[in-house]
Amino acid sequence: MGLFDRLFSRKPETTVGQNVWNPRDRLLDEDLHSAFEDTMRDGTAESWHRLYSLLSKSTYCVLSSSKDGGFKITATQNERGELVMVTFSDPTAIKRWKPDAPGFVAMTSQNAFQIMLENGFTELSINPAGPVGCKLSRAEVECLSRGEMPVRP
Repeated sequence: MGLFDRLFSRKPETTVGQNVWNPRDRLLDEDLHSAFEDTMRDGTAESWHRLYSLLSKSTYCVLSSSKDGGFKITATQNERGELVMVTFSDPTAIKRWKPDAPGFVAMTSQNAFQIMLENGFTELSINPAGPVGCKLSRAEVECLSRGEMPVRP
């Protein structure tokens, strides 16, 4: 199915909580989508290396609200009450998390990593509502920001 068809075709929807989503949703970047799936399925060092490599070259969408000419990053908390920076690999993933999202800023992975590290976030959550995604620790983001591959514990 082409990009135009994926963006504009009507598909059956399922309601989960307040989010409306299609169980066949896929990220626009098929390589990234399959890397997430492979990593979540088998969790091997090779699959994590492939995912890390793609994540280090990705463009991230960050929900934002304008604040005095700048922007405010949307964050959440993890189970320990620590700040987590929320990012998305494409607008489809944003709509799954927050269908009425007011807007987003697109940025390179290096810019997203820098913002995360400079603002006291302990984790980077990528596509928290799916269709696929993961959380990266501060240590993993530090490695990726230096151009190194983290070793997944």
